[in-house]
Amino acid sequence: MDDGDKMAFESGVMKRENNQQTIVVQSGLVAFVDILGFKQLLSANAAEESLKIINACMLKGLAGTENLFPRQAEIKTFVISDSILIVQPNLTEAGIFVLAMFCKLFFYGLLMDGLPARGAIAAGNFFIQTTENQIVFAGQPIVEAYELANSLEIATCALTPSIETKVSLNLLPFF
Repeated sequence: MDDGDKMAFESGVMKRENNQQTIVVQSGLVAFVDILGFKQLLSANAAEESLKIINACMLKGLAGTENLFPRQAEIKTFVISDSILIVQPNLTEAGIFVLAMFCKLFFYGLLMDGLPARGAIAAGNFFIQTTENQIVFAGQPIVEAYELANSLEIATCALTPSIETKVSLNLLPFF
């Protein structure tokens, strides 16, 4: 590591920063969301207006989640056109419940705006790298959530098998 780099460890998250990039290797929860009807939304609105609609739904979901779980809603979102990656670093029952609640509120907001969505939540290790010009995501839970979400034929959010293998779930009957 050269003098321009610094390394920080926070809550099991490794961050390496320099002037060019931030690399995060993390164990946590990932939700992949596919917004259905995005093409129709874009045909009726400018791209910027379409993203404002989606962002407003995410903000409502985040506000509702933070009100219910004030110290546990560490949710980060990444929007890629009609796909959204949602990250929650808390790999516990509470973390799953928080992320599931966020998805519920987010999906409800989307549906009220005429945008059904399908998604999946997975657990495990993943990698996020951001630079000035790009964001790179990699990791098994991202792939697992993507594959399950794309296999769904209804608007819903499902839990992948990795949730049960990574976290002891006593809350499973509530989903």
